[in-house]
Amino acid sequence: HAGQFIGLRRFDGVVRSYSLASVPGLDNVIELHIEKYATGEMSNWIYENAKHGDRIDFQGPNGHCFYMPDQKKGDLLLVGNGTGLAPLLGILKSALSSGHKGRIALYHGSEKIAGLYLHSYLKKLEEMHSNLFYFPCVSEDGFMEGFRQSAADQSAFSDFRDLKNWRVYLCGRPPLVNSAKIQAYMQGAATEDIYADTFDLKELRQFPRASSL
Repeated sequence: HAGQFIGLRRFDGVVRSYSLASVPGLDNVIELHIEKYATGEMSNWIYENAKHGDRIDFQGPNGHCFYMPDQKKGDLLLVGNGTGLAPLLGILKSALSSGHKGRIALYHGSEKIAGLYLHSYLKKLEEMHSNLFYFPCVSEDGFMEGFRQSAADQSAFSDFRDLKNWRVYLCGRPPLVNSAKIQAYMQGAATEDIYADTFDLKELRQFPRASSL
């Protein structure tokens, strides 16, 4: 399902997990959003060394953070930062392609405006769907029209204080996801309606391969 994550395993056994932004049955490619880190063993290889024809193995998919089309009338709150947008985009596209009737509110956060890397695409998508509301949030750059000057979770929970009967999807780095899970529950979301995946930066090779994801 879009929103789940897969593990990429390199030729030398290095494994990293990335979420699916593409929708099976709708997209004809597997789309992953990969941020390059200065010390990122996998991301640097992908950006600088990987080439067409290289073999890479997949593990998974895993995770329970995906859209369920049997509840088309409920409201959805999607909150993420950085490349945490990837699973949220997959969930969003799944919902729209399934004819979701409820409201869909997407909050994407970054320290800098440049980190809102699909801003134009999401604005156009918002214009095409009357039930989609997109809120780009920046926490460090100065005020610019059209952007919220706050963290994504702060903005979302300020706008929607009563989350009873909402389904809440949280993706990104642990500080945002862990605090947002608590906040969503405190504002009325049922535990079973809060879906979350964190993007932990850690060296997976220290774990046995069978339990690395």
